[in-house]
Amino acid sequence: MEPARNTASFDCHVVAPGGIAPESREVIEERPLRIVIDGKPAATLMRTPGDEIELATGFLFTEGIVASPRQVGAVEFYRGQSSQESDEVSITLARSDPAGQTDSTDKLNRPFQQRPDRLSAEQVFLVRETMFAAQELFRRTGAAHAAAIAELPFGGAETAIVCEDLRRHNALDKAVGAALRRGLQLDRSLLFLSSRLSYDMVAKAARAGICAVAGVSAPSAAAVRLARRLNMFLTGFARQQSMTVYSGVEAVESTEGPAP
Repeated sequence: MEPARNTASFDCHVVAPGGIAPESREVIEERPLRIVIDGKPAATLMRTPGDEIELATGFLFTEGIVASPRQVGAVEFYRGQSSQESDEVSITLARSDPAGQTDSTDKLNRPFQQRPDRLSAEQVFLVRETMFAAQELFRRTGAAHAAAIAELPFGGAETAIVCEDLRRHNALDKAVGAALRRGLQLDRSLLFLSSRLSYDMVAKAARAGICAVAGVSAPSAAAVRLARRLNMFLTGFARQQSMTVYSGVEAVESTEGPAP
């Protein structure tokens, strides 16, 4: 099956001080994806085509529908036959791990016992630069969010997961699903986001078992309170060579000298 295009080209006009000029621009696509669990519709997500199985699998974890990879059985993707028909991911849950059953709030009530080892500012910035370098869809359209997941200590770009989507929640879910398929240990990983650090993004990370979250933008007050209650590492404004840590600063390896 050929992958669906994630952009479309449109003729347009650029208006600037020098006048009006015809141009052609790539515009990001969005299509509905229906997620069906055990034969029952669970959600319909508007998303950028691509990584559908990863998106649906990550959604299961970040929404607290499952708590263990052993709970996920068969996963199949079906593409709609027309632009009016939704694409679909059908998931069959395994019943062999009843102890792993959870609800969507369970992991938001249990603080993490420990954070990833060797959580340094340098590691955060390296993951950030890896994400930036991989944002090919953003460079083409200017409309895609990104999420990167890397086990710590960070071993280089080839060991990181980077996913893009028009919607920041989907980018996070795609990255979580891809990380699970590759076998990354999420409890020893850093999640880096191109978007603001809202409550729902931090909650999604926590439900997936990720306790270290960073981003280029600001957090919300609710996100900071949640991170502190769950003993998470949360840093925003990770730009150039500085970052603002809102929760878990004791996990950061000390550096000599003042911050730039």
